[in-house]
Amino acid sequence: MISKTDNEPLTVNLRNLDLNILNPFLKSQGIKLSGYVTGNASTIAVLKAPKVSSDMIVHELGLNNNILGDAEISSRWYSETNEVNFSMNVMQDDVTRISVSGSAQPTKKEDNIFADVEMNETSLVIFQPFLTGLVSDLSGQTSMNLLVRGSIAKPKINGTLSFNNAGVRVDYLNTRYSINDKLGVENSRITFENFTLKDVKNHTATATGYMDLSDLNSVKLNLRLNANRFQALNTTLKDNELYCGTAYATGNFLFQGPLNDMLIDINATTNEGTQFFLPISDESSVGSDELVTFVSRDTLANSKKKEDSELKLRLNFDLTVNPSAEVSILLGENSGGTMTEKGKGS
Repeated sequence: MISKTDNEPLTVNLRNLDLNILNPFLKSQGIKLSGYVTGNASTIAVLKAPKVSSDMIVHELGLNNNILGDAEISSRWYSETNEVNFSMNVMQDDVTRISVSGSAQPTKKEDNIFADVEMNETSLVIFQPFLTGLVSDLSGQTSMNLLVRGSIAKPKINGTLSFNNAGVRVDYLNTRYSINDKLGVENSRITFENFTLKDVKNHTATATGYMDLSDLNSVKLNLRLNANRFQALNTTLKDNELYCGTAYATGNFLFQGPLNDMLIDINATTNEGTQFFLPISDESSVGSDELVTFVSRDTLANSKKKEDSELKLRLNFDLTVNPSAEVSILLGENSGGTMTEKGKGS
């Protein structure tokens, strides 16, 4: 029975609720939670102007098999303004690793969120579910101080973030890079200014440009790498039917466009250790001096069905091949054979 008085709350108590029960609903998002929730949620003035509050502690909060720490989560909802105030603090080894606080107004279409986000040497692994298909095998830590306003779909983000012994594998290229550097964020644009990356052989490249997060449904990249003997490719046919091999290069690499329709423009000279393969499909191939497009059998069969959802990638190559590098064209099954060139060329 619900009380009509304002000062008698309706309370729900939780004790050691296993977060695993949520995983069947999160599986499609690539998210797996673990931990045990203890706390309560209560409401007062249910029949008039309800106010809802909750205070939870999550012991050993985990994301995708990585323990983040113990979390304290609180929220307050006020029906008069339809505003939710929230806060979350995650502690690990007596240090606050994640702190998020702010407010949201779900019924507003714009300017409906305000949040202050701080991270202190937090594991990069927590971002993996949101980067699937772009990068993987994340390691190391990140620290950040960000102010988020606007809406969830089109946020306005300002602040700074840094990386400590960070590592990432670029799925396009199957190359792994290490990072120890800082970035600025202004009006949802992450700015790269001589941002340094190192490959597996400790060769360096510097990045200049930006990643635009102003529309999370269409994240855009405009990034140029200036590389010196940098590993730019490390794939096999199993990894990618469009291009494969191991490539070390000195020159410029441009990554431009939305993430689901990316242009990679390469103007570089190969270095020692380069073996590059260009498979040519029997069904379809189009070539020119500046642009090569490869269309696989699966793409041809399903292009109309998946046109809006497929990840598109365009590659422009302007390579100068030095004497130690090999560039091979793998002909289709019906044609047979391989054409290999070793020596100077472009």
